[in-house]
Amino acid sequence: LSGTCNLLRLLCDEYEGLECCVIDSKNISIGSGIIAIRCAQLLEEGMDFASLCQQAQQMIGGSKIFFCLKTLEYLQKGGRIGKLAAMLGGAIALKPVISCNEEGCYYPIAKTIGRAPSIRKVLELAQKFAEGCPRVMLAVMHGGAPEEAQALAEEVRRRIPQGVIEVRGQISPALGVHTGPGLVGICVLKME
Repeated sequence: LSGTCNLLRLLCDEYEGLECCVIDSKNISIGSGIIAIRCAQLLEEGMDFASLCQQAQQMIGGSKIFFCLKTLEYLQKGGRIGKLAAMLGGAIALKPVISCNEEGCYYPIAKTIGRAPSIRKVLELAQKFAEGCPRVMLAVMHGGAPEEAQALAEEVRRRIPQGVIEVRGQISPALGVHTGPGLVGICVLKME
């Protein structure tokens, strides 16, 4: 999604004597952040740096983000979708649920008609991803939709009982500019 990993690799190559490990999470937003949060916890538990780098790499396949938007307007303005697609999608209240694939590309994993079905689909996909894993770390995020995020967090606690919500909150303006107000999402990190 950006040149951030490459930039960090270049910076790390410039410094002698600084042990670095750059991990491409193949994810966006809190999908990357949840791996960093788990790595910080492992460091606090005493894991050494080499083991931590290995562990972080292994977390990539066990981390997934699912989110929905209130409107397609900001995706269109940001050049992610065309004007016609935004107009037609808006006319039928199309609400894509977005995730990242194995290569780290942002894509619509599902499409629904209407706001409530899109939020239910986000929860359903997160629950399915967490299924069978005895312990998961969760994040519930929003972009200007705190009430919907609160209701979603309550439902997440009920539907993913093996999960602990480690992060809850508002996305950054840098992300919000691309999605507009009304984003609601869940991130799942499988712990075992």
